[in-house]
Amino acid sequence: TIFKQKQQLQIKLQENLGQLLNQVVTWQPSIDATLLSDAIDTCVRHNLRRLKEEYLFKMDMIKLNWADQNLIRKFYELIPNDDVIQAAKQLWQIAADELRTKEKQEIFRQCIYLKRLPNKIE
Repeated sequence: TIFKQKQQLQIKLQENLGQLLNQVVTWQPSIDATLLSDAIDTCVRHNLRRLKEEYLFKMDMIKLNWADQNLIRKFYELIPNDDVIQAAKQLWQIAADELRTKEKQEIFRQCIYLKRLPNKIE
């Protein structure tokens, strides 16, 4: 009858559930060692490249700062008067402003190329 069929279905369902749980516990996915090794190597290479670029950038900045400091020191060794110092400071400010403007232009150019807005607009 229907009641008996229902009981049999419940028993089979419990058996199948037990088998499924057993198989889930014992199942181990096959891992391709070469694929895993290649993925790890790629990640490491990418991070090393980024670190190398960051290191080279910082070294360039140190060299440029050192060169700037030498030029400023040599300028003051010439013992300029106050008018010359003020004119030099204005020129340095103009040069710095021009570089900042070029940097912002490049950021906007890249944003236009990537079709997205920059993180913040100053």
